Amino acid sequence: MQRYLVALQCLPCRTERPHAVTYLGNVFASATCTVCGATARPRTDVLIAQYVRDFEQRLVRKPGRMLTRARRDPVTFVLHYLPHGLVSKPREVLQEWEALVRLNAATSTAPPDAEPAEVRTAGR
Repeated sequence: MQRYLVALQCLPCRTERPHAVTYLGNVFASATCTVCGATARPRTDVLIAQYVRDFEQRLVRKPGRMLTRARRDPVTFVLHYLPHGLVSKPREVLQEWEALVRLNAATSTAPPDAEPAEVRTAGR
């Protein structure tokens, strides 16, 4: 999961404001205005479908990337890359899944008369 602070046009503020943008893997998950709290995100079903597709692609490419790294520098691979990856990668994937569950829960608990899931304003 990556988070960035990016200047984007905020619809409720009607001006360019800093937004906290979140990606799960390589998939856009949400953008939240740091001033008014308005959040833009894809529909949950679209987000989950894109995330699963991205996760599958990353999983399929991982052995090849590891083999390339091992061939390039076997000592560093065995002593640093492999032990670090065994600890950090499962934690990173778990954090992505937890964020996906949180986004799904936030969308599904919205009142029926709420704004569409693509743009949700804090405090409503």
